[in-house]
Amino acid sequence: MDSSKRSAGHIMALICIFFWGSAFIASKVIVNGDFRPAQIIFCRLLLVFVILSLVTRRYVSLGGWQGVKRDRWLILSGCLGTAVYYLLEATALHFTYATNVSLIVTISPLFSTVFDRFLPEADRKPITRSFFPGLAICLVGVALVILNGSRLRLNPAGDAIALAAALAWAGYSFSLNKAQRVNEAQSEPLSPLLFTRRQMFYGLLLVTLVFLLSGAHFDTGLLRGKYVAVLLYLALLPSSLCYWLWGRTIKRIGMLNASLYITVIPVVAAVTGALLLHEDLTPLSLTGMAAIILGLLITQDILPQLLRKRG
Repeated sequence: MDSSKRSAGHIMALICIFFWGSAFIASKVIVNGDFRPAQIIFCRLLLVFVILSLVTRRYVSLGGWQGVKRDRWLILSGCLGTAVYYLLEATALHFTYATNVSLIVTISPLFSTVFDRFLPEADRKPITRSFFPGLAICLVGVALVILNGSRLRLNPAGDAIALAAALAWAGYSFSLNKAQRVNEAQSEPLSPLLFTRRQMFYGLLLVTLVFLLSGAHFDTGLLRGKYVAVLLYLALLPSSLCYWLWGRTIKRIGMLNASLYITVIPVVAAVTGALLLHEDLTPLSLTGMAAIILGLLITQDILPQLLRKRG
C-alpha cells in the first residue's frame, strides 16, 4: 500500500478519536439523566441505522442462513463494537467517573496485540521492538492526563465493567479486520456504507433483545430537550461517520496501529472538558499529552526511522 493511503488512514484515525473522545462528555450528559443503558444504546443505534439507510437508499438481502454463515465475522464485530461495547461503557459510567472509563478503555491495544498473536485465524504479524516501549509511554501519558495530580478514585464495579469494554473493543477490531477480508473476497462486496449499515443492524438486533429482556419501560424523556440533541450528535458523528471511517482506517494501517490511537481518547476528553466545562489544563496534563504523542511516534516506528535517517 502506498504512503498516501497510509497517511489517509492515520488522518481518518485522528478524526475518529476526536469525535470518540468528545463523545465521553456527551454520553455522560445522558447517563446523568438516569436513563437505562439499554434504552440509551437502543435509541443511539436505531438513529444510526436510520441515518445510514437514508444515505445508502439500497436494500441488500442478508442471504438467509448462508448469509449468516458468510457474515459471522461481521455479526461478531457488530455485536462487540456497537452493542456490547456501548452497553458496557454506559453501564460503567453509572458507577464510576468518565475519566476512569476513558483511561481503562485505552488498554484495548494490549488485548488487540494478544488477540492478533494467539486467537484462531489471527494474522500473527511480528511486532516491532519499539511497539511495547512506545505503548508503555502512551499509557504513562494517559495516566498523567487523567490523574492530573489528584488521587485516583476507583469504583471496583465500574472499573471492572470498563475493563470488559476495553476487551470488547479489542474483539471488535479483530473481528472487523476479518469481516473486511471476507467482504472483499465476495463477487459483489458491500460498499463501505452498506458494510457499516449491516454491522449496525446486527448490533441493533442484540441491543433490542437486551432491552426487551430487561423488562424496562421506554422513558420518553430521552427524546426531549438536550437529550435528543446529544443523541443526534452521537448517532451522526461518533457512530455513523466514525464507524465507517474506522473500518477504512483498519484497512489502510492495520488493526494494531489503528488500535494505538485509542490512547489519544483521554487527551481529547481532557481538551474538550477544558473548552466546554472550563476545566484547567495543568502542566502535568500537558506533559501527559506530549508523552502520548511521543509514544505514538515510537509505536508507529516513525521516530526510530527519523533517528536512523539522521544517523
